[in-house]
Amino acid sequence: MEAVQKARKINQAQDLSSIDVALLDELFQGSRPVLTGVDADSTYCFLLEAVEHRDEDTWGYYLLELEQQGLNPDYTIADAGKGIRAGQKAAWENIPCHGDVWHMFDQCDALCRNLAKKAQGATTQREKLEQKMEAAKLKGKGNQLSALVNSSSQK
Repeated sequence: MEAVQKARKINQAQDLSSIDVALLDELFQGSRPVLTGVDADSTYCFLLEAVEHRDEDTWGYYLLELEQQGLNPDYTIADAGKGIRAGQKAAWENIPCHGDVWHMFDQCDALCRNLAKKAQGATTQREKLEQKMEAAKLKGKGNQLSALVNSSSQK
């Protein structure tokens, strides 16, 4: 607790007026939200506050508190969290909040992995079928297998 009080005193004395782009998000310590703010340019963490709620009032309160330290970014970047967006709008109505791309990339990455698995499965099936067809050709029954494959693929 003593270290937290010392750190809080140092943090509250920082001049945040040089921050042009503020990155806002929520982390979680167990199930408890931690409001987080980072300077996009320097990666200085100007907000790291464990809170009970991550709603409009809580975000708005901490953003206004940071404003007292000179925080007045040109814009912010945040996910689509309702609390972040509403809190920023309430505190800083004229500062735009752009959406982050990490969440979109994460979702696209999962989709790409899923599609790659499906493609690999289809490739494996094709290779097995080609092996069967080659074996059938060697036995002189390639036409029979080709006819069977063609009739089943048309269904």
